[in-house]
Amino acid sequence: MVATEFGLETLSDASRIWIYQANRALAVEECMITEAEAARFVASWNAHGHQLKAGFELAHQQFLILAVDESFHAPSGCSIDTSVALVKNLNAQFGVDFLDRKKVAVWENDSVVMYELAEFKEAVTVGKITKDSLVFNNLIQHLGEWRNNWKIAAGDSWLKRYFG
Repeated sequence: MVATEFGLETLSDASRIWIYQANRALAVEECMITEAEAARFVASWNAHGHQLKAGFELAHQQFLILAVDESFHAPSGCSIDTSVALVKNLNAQFGVDFLDRKKVAVWENDSVVMYELAEFKEAVTVGKITKDSLVFNNLIQHLGEWRNNWKIAAGDSWLKRYFG
């Protein structure tokens, strides 16, 4: 559904990324609106008057990934703030929260399942989630990492402390 001219495939692995995880999957219409607004945003995203070489992807109807090729021109604090404003606007528009970092996204049966941290701990305790369960590593900072290591084993992530 992403317009190719703003897709992540045109950016280098070294591009800086920001991953915004929604607390729920977006409906089809919300996805279409999100992609249109993200496309408009990256088309005009600039830092100190310099156009940024940027792209985005809406993955699994739940993750908005924004990326900037810093070798072209680096984003500034103010330009990063404008991306957060985009996300906050989407939050308000859809009643969704892309900024809630208290949820863990797990890949189960070819779909994203969201767990509150306490629920995640309980799922580990009862054996529903194991150290081999795939989780989304939203702490990564570069596009190459996203392409190769976004879904990782829970035991290899910051969540490893729950697997005593």
